[in-house]
Amino acid sequence: MCAVMILPRLLPFCVLFLCLLPPSPAWSKAKVLLIHSYHQGYPWTDEITRGVQNGLPTADFNLDIFYMNTKRKPDPLSKKQAGLSAQQAVRNFNPDVIITADDNAQTYVAKAFIGVNRPKVVFCGVNADPLLYGFPASNVTGIVERPHFVQSFQMLQIIDPGARTIAVITDDSTTSDQLIKDLKTKSLPLAVKSIDQPATFMEWQQCIQRYQHTVDAICIIVYHTIKITIDSTSIMLPEKVMAWTVDHNTKPLFSVAPFGVEEGALFGIVNSGHEQGLTAAKITRQLLSGIKAEDIPVVYPEKGAVYLNIKTADKMGFDIPFHIIQSTDKIID
Repeated sequence: MCAVMILPRLLPFCVLFLCLLPPSPAWSKAKVLLIHSYHQGYPWTDEITRGVQNGLPTADFNLDIFYMNTKRKPDPLSKKQAGLSAQQAVRNFNPDVIITADDNAQTYVAKAFIGVNRPKVVFCGVNADPLLYGFPASNVTGIVERPHFVQSFQMLQIIDPGARTIAVITDDSTTSDQLIKDLKTKSLPLAVKSIDQPATFMEWQQCIQRYQHTVDAICIIVYHTIKITIDSTSIMLPEKVMAWTVDHNTKPLFSVAPFGVEEGALFGIVNSGHEQGLTAAKITRQLLSGIKAEDIPVVYPEKGAVYLNIKTADKMGFDIPFHIIQSTDKIID
């Protein structure tokens, strides 16, 4: 029997088979553009990417990524140009949702798309008050990032009960500005004697050396926009800044950033970039399933991850209590 005669007889069965198949998800092959404030290879950025990719698998989503590179080029003109390029990438890709990571992406990209029908906007890694950017909005929601200063200071009290005064050192960047604002709102268990934002490596070195004699401990936040010299546009490799710091420091050194502990600080209660990305992906799926942005509350994470650098603890002669080790989320050795 020829195929032309068989096909009409099979057609009703084909239709019935297709009807019995499970419906495709509302987000099937939806287009999502992840816009990073920073660059590929920056640990925080890579962790956010991993979280987003885990939450938006390629089998179901068409995910693209744009890097603004504003850590390496932090001057206002470069940030503005990066923002315009990112906005053009949005128009070219025409995504259903954009995920904007960290504060510069909000200032130079997300704000340009508030109130439109397409794309929806999911922010993550935001240090500033979201209201500063006009968030939340009819098409915008997301997850903020809040440093865990209080918990980190409390952990210092356990590890070094004699500590009373703290120096806070961070770079001269938008991220640091927002983190310092948050720090100043906290009721801290130890006295912050000073807050420094050195712009150059020499200024950074001077801060570290000065506080060897004037405080009990040092809190490092970020160190990714430290210039080689004041007249230079070149940025020091962050790992070299931290390596020098660890080699020339004798005080308990802790951080509220995961990379700070991974690169040599003793400990920290830190935010998880992976969790930020995974939560942004979850919100993206909710938006694509038809839930309105205004019905998805902004997420404010309350619990941080405990990071502990055993190598640094051994070097400095700290005997870490066993219950701290038991509660640690990540041990660096």
